[in-house]
Amino acid sequence: MAGKRIAWVDAAKGVAMLAVIVGHTAVVPTPLHEAAISFHIPLFFMLAGYTFKPRGVAEVARKSVTRLLVPWLMLSLVALLPHCTDPSADGVRLIAKALFYNLSWSDSTTVHFVGMSWFLLALFVARIMLAAVLALKERAGLGRLGEGVVAAAALLGGAWLARRIGPMCPLNLTAATVGMGFMLVGHLYATIDPDELPVGRRALPRMLLAAVAWALCVRYSGIDMGVNQYVEVWPLGIAGAIAAAYLICSLCRLAEDAIPQAMRPLNFTGRHSMTIYTIHAVDSAIPWGTLSLFSGVATPWPVVLLLRIAVVMGIAASLV
Repeated sequence: MAGKRIAWVDAAKGVAMLAVIVGHTAVVPTPLHEAAISFHIPLFFMLAGYTFKPRGVAEVARKSVTRLLVPWLMLSLVALLPHCTDPSADGVRLIAKALFYNLSWSDSTTVHFVGMSWFLLALFVARIMLAAVLALKERAGLGRLGEGVVAAAALLGGAWLARRIGPMCPLNLTAATVGMGFMLVGHLYATIDPDELPVGRRALPRMLLAAVAWALCVRYSGIDMGVNQYVEVWPLGIAGAIAAAYLICSLCRLAEDAIPQAMRPLNFTGRHSMTIYTIHAVDSAIPWGTLSLFSGVATPWPVVLLLRIAVVMGIAASLV
């Protein structure tokens, strides 16, 4: 995997990116909306774990600064722009507080939010945590079982802690911990079922099982890592996200072998997911959910969704 792009990984990233846009466009819950939010961010984390190459903690941090930390700061300041007009010490303190807590949304008047950029800082911290965990695993001689135990502890422990302390966690570390757990799941998947192995009939029973698990767990998918919100039966939400991610990855691998030409739009979306994510973060200032295109008549949200995707993808295509 080193040094080359993996087509099906790009396609799966494309699915995740489109699911993010779906989740941010629908103003009322629909089956498509619920399905999208049940896996989009976990899938991003798991794919990041799949392609993660173990290195020293310092090297991972250094290489992630320009890729993640700088865009996070820039997008956060854009989201906080309406609050940047107050040059007083109190105004600066509120901006610093927003960056410190790194929340995607807040209805509090004392804590502003950074919007979609929260994910970039969470991924930055999760990458560092993953590098440290893999280094310790190597020293301790732990195998896949040990790695799986750590992944489960991070997922369940991080979500449990988030439910206990709420959204006010410094640097949103609970989200980074859960994200690192998802990354470990992706890393395990890479060692158990590497890209070099073809996906054939052997995968069909597992795909069917994953589809059933996802369908059963999707109603518990109320996981919003950006504000540390997890539903009552959150372990099922986590299990559903993993099942959905496995199913999507397997389908993308099969499709890349069978119909590679048809997968090009998803490949493009995944290959340029950072650019598209950035554009989408900025376009979130537009009230898409209540957009009216025709004489003040509310436009059906699927139409708005298609328009929004077309706008974002068009801008991205003109930039890359």
